[in-house]
Amino acid sequence: MAKPEKTAQKQEVKSTVKRETLERICKRVHYMTTQMIYLANNREDKEKGDPKVGGHPAACASALHITAALALIAKSGYDFIANKPHAAPVDHSWNYLLDLFLNGDLSRLTQEEKNQAMNGLRAFSKNGEHVFQSYHSPYDCDHHGYLPSGTVGIPPVNVGYLAHAYRFAKDHGYEVPDAHFWAIIGDSEFREGSLYEAVPDFAEREIGNLTWIVDYNRQSLDGHRITN
Repeated sequence: MAKPEKTAQKQEVKSTVKRETLERICKRVHYMTTQMIYLANNREDKEKGDPKVGGHPAACASALHITAALALIAKSGYDFIANKPHAAPVDHSWNYLLDLFLNGDLSRLTQEEKNQAMNGLRAFSKNGEHVFQSYHSPYDCDHHGYLPSGTVGIPPVNVGYLAHAYRFAKDHGYEVPDAHFWAIIGDSEFREGSLYEAVPDFAEREIGNLTWIVDYNRQSLDGHRITN
């Protein structure tokens, strides 16, 4: 029988290795996200005077480890996520590595199609090739299990009521997946009145299959939001 101190040491080593592996994956996703945004802003067909595409690299970086925890550890295949709008590129990068770019019939994209999509942030699809919108969109090839989040303040409320609907159906004898509902919310998004109107509903019903995560990065264009 192994001594307790040796067992604890082995567990600590395994935990360290796991953290190091996860950190290497995170760095890879960070690079891919930054490259994706850079390519979008330096596209070959860009002409003088064209507006900057953007891509929100700082907002993506602040959500890097949050999305890592969900994509690699916490989320199941039945879960839904409402990702904050400005973290769309980092989310696409996770789904690229996880091979979750799918066609309408749920068949996987080829590697060439996946690469083309990653090079198509805010581009226009000319011949049906896969591109990504400004934020999460139902037209994105990795939209499954995600709620479009361009309308600030609405998706976190949507997943809350979806969580309630799942539990309501289950309580009434229907077979529903054991799904959890997640929302990554920007600190500025958290000032939206829709969220504060929904919170009492969720609290009163003690919904246990819903998690809101506020990414407090102070990157709001509208000023400091510490009062939220």
